[in-house]
Amino acid sequence: MSSEINIIFKVKDYKKQNYLIEAYYENIRMSSKLPEGEINLQSDFNDPFSLELKKLINKPFEIVLSNNGNIIELNIDNIFSENNEYFDEIKQEFGEKSLRYYLELCFLIFPNKTPELKNKWTINRHFGKAISENIREEFEFVEENDNSYQINSVLNI
Repeated sequence: MSSEINIIFKVKDYKKQNYLIEAYYENIRMSSKLPEGEINLQSDFNDPFSLELKKLINKPFEIVLSNNGNIIELNIDNIFSENNEYFDEIKQEFGEKSLRYYLELCFLIFPNKTPELKNKWTINRHFGKAISENIREEFEFVEENDNSYQINSVLNI
């Protein structure tokens, strides 16, 4: 199974070493090879399951994030307002537990000391019972300009 999930983030506030972030799903693409054939789902397709994915798009949710990238709070209640025949599957794939996992992969990226341009570092993770894999991620601080940083990563599961 492969997934491409685009999430847009906007920092709304910064208080007491924590960021208040508003986020929303911009689009969702998933594909899987099954014995019956390949399945492709996209939030802009019109099959029944994709139409349910479309209901997640552009619905804001809130994240409270610490300076070091730990998720302190995740409020996604409003994106799951409709209960339908695919509700359990969608909530399992895009609900709090899995979203927290994916967001921590995104935000827990910095080493203990502030990296300098062209520095490389590795972070090893284990997510316990929810996700049994050990994850090794290699990072490189590639570019810095006036309002952004480019950090490349390679994820090994």
